[in-house]
Amino acid sequence: MGERHPRRDHIGRRDFLAVSGAALALTGAPSLAAGQSKRSGEISAGLSERMLTLDPANHYSISTTSVLRHLYDPLIDVTNESKFVPALAETWRPVNNTTWHFTLRKGVTFHDGTPFNAESVAFTLKRARDNTKLIKSFVYQDIEPATIPSNRASASASRHPGAWAARRRTCSARTIS
Repeated sequence: MGERHPRRDHIGRRDFLAVSGAALALTGAPSLAAGQSKRSGEISAGLSERMLTLDPANHYSISTTSVLRHLYDPLIDVTNESKFVPALAETWRPVNNTTWHFTLRKGVTFHDGTPFNAESVAFTLKRARDNTKLIKSFVYQDIEPATIPSNRASASASRHPGAWAARRRTCSARTIS
């Protein structure tokens, strides 16, 4: 008995054009289906794990960090080349072995219009250090309460040299926001 559908090693011109036309037509289908987006006030993110918090001081999740990087700004950030770059702090300099002075950017506000200033930095550092229920509070135990020399400046001291560098290696840059 012969084969019902003989095997072909090539495709004819007519079949090639039919398959190509169908494939070409399907490439436009997703954009047609998408159409106009509706404004729902929601943001969707595909993550490899469930987000449990939006608190940058209370997580240790890479997926959560990926989302929080779009919600919070650090005082200073770190590039892919491990270089420190300005973020909310325009400049920073060591005062001595245990104290750093940060000059803050002008004109920054929180989402509700409240101005970002040295008090904001002092509050965030104190909260992260003193609230031991926060996952990252242990990282801040060596950081002393921040002083506020002016509205645009914050000075933070540590109990021993290198505490700020250790904090940068241990935590997300977004914890101070």
